[in-house]
Amino acid sequence: LTSSSVIINGNIWPTCDHYIFAERCSYLGDKEKIKNTDTYNEAKELLETMILRLDWEKREDMVMMMVLMAHFTQHTEKRDFLLKTYPHLLEDVNDKSRNNKIGKMCMNIRNHIMAILVEMNEF
Repeated sequence: LTSSSVIINGNIWPTCDHYIFAERCSYLGDKEKIKNTDTYNEAKELLETMILRLDWEKREDMVMMMVLMAHFTQHTEKRDFLLKTYPHLLEDVNDKSRNNKIGKMCMNIRNHIMAILVEMNEF
């Protein structure tokens, strides 16, 4: 997710992580600053100096689903890689909570994309 740009709400984000970091910020100006950083590390360091949204935990899943959907639908090679994982379980090895939220989201997106492709006779 750190190597591909995504377009969300008409804005081009250098990486998915840039978008996620920006969505954690309270102020629009801070979001723009993060968007304009060149690297993941630069964006992450900048985030640490900003005031964060108090409601981030409520919004996190929605933001993650939106950015993952953009990632897999805007990059054909990423989508094709995801589709090739069917029918396997996808696990986020970095998920210390062991809830596997991102893995489950990716499987949901995979199933959604597959259903659309089947409906269009392209799968």
